[in-house]
Amino acid sequence: MELSKLGTRLAISLALLAPFGLREASSSLEPYPAILQPSGATRISTRDTRLRFYEMQIVAVRADGSEQRLEPREFMGKIPTQYWPHIARTHFGLGPAKTQDLSLGIWTLTATTIKSASSAERADAINWIHTRLRALGVEDAHTLRVRQIRILFDLQTSTETKREITEQIDVDITQ
Repeated sequence: MELSKLGTRLAISLALLAPFGLREASSSLEPYPAILQPSGATRISTRDTRLRFYEMQIVAVRADGSEQRLEPREFMGKIPTQYWPHIARTHFGLGPAKTQDLSLGIWTLTATTIKSASSAERADAINWIHTRLRALGVEDAHTLRVRQIRILFDLQTSTETKREITEQIDVDITQ
């Protein structure tokens, strides 16, 4: 009887460790339906008296190269802010497909982390972007530029000490 209990406990432990191992390898490899709870909140990094945080900028670029900065909250609408960076990094669903490999000794696990959009999905995404742009008064944009800005703020002097672009993504929105 004791041996079967031990076997059951071992099987359950292994079944729970596998998803944990995948999650540790990459947050995009967690199986669905998820059995791990979401963890961690957004943290503001501090170093001595300096705060480091990030801001997202969205810019509409016209054919002549001129830029019009957009208010991200107005452009993204009701999409929660925590999803914005991932949406931008996947080029609003218009980017190329990406896969990720995880080697487990003699086995290799390959997962498609970002799928390629079909032509209908691509058209829908571009129409959504142009609809959002028209609502903000931008009619002739051909590129959507998304910038991740790192801001350093000094708590002692209550001033911003540095602002730099850490990532820039250009999304072609021509049909």
